[in-house]
Amino acid sequence: MSTMFDVQQQLEVPAEATATYTFPFPRKPVTLVTRHVGDGNPAYKSAHFHASNSPTMLRKRDPGRWTSEEERDAYWRDDARLIADTCVVSWDAVEVGCTEVAPCTPDKVYEFLCAVLAAVDGFTYYLAFRNYAADANNYRRKPINTDAGALGKK
Repeated sequence: MSTMFDVQQQLEVPAEATATYTFPFPRKPVTLVTRHVGDGNPAYKSAHFHASNSPTMLRKRDPGRWTSEEERDAYWRDDARLIADTCVVSWDAVEVGCTEVAPCTPDKVYEFLCAVLAAVDGFTYYLAFRNYAADANNYRRKPINTDAGALGKK
């Protein structure tokens, strides 16, 4: 019989847990190692709490969302800044010029994520990355099976 503590441990995302995401760019894939974009990452949770009252973050809560493309873009740049500052641990294949790998600093990661957002079809790439990084199952010690059949639902 499971106790509440057992369930909590199963659902927990360890703060030190990382996951690897590869942007499937056609010419050269780029790999980022991240911490959870969510409550499993104390740094992200705190920064998101403080940023949630910023003008661009508050707009997301409004039913009409954004009144312009500039507001929408500002929201996603703010989101990229939060992720760059609190979630990305390292990367591979992000090059400066042709030969050297750029240092993985929050500013460089932010620059990269903004370049992704600004590219043609970049928003689709960014959302795929963000959704992966926000999925707690990618960081849990043992992923939780959410298949309806496995849960006894048909």
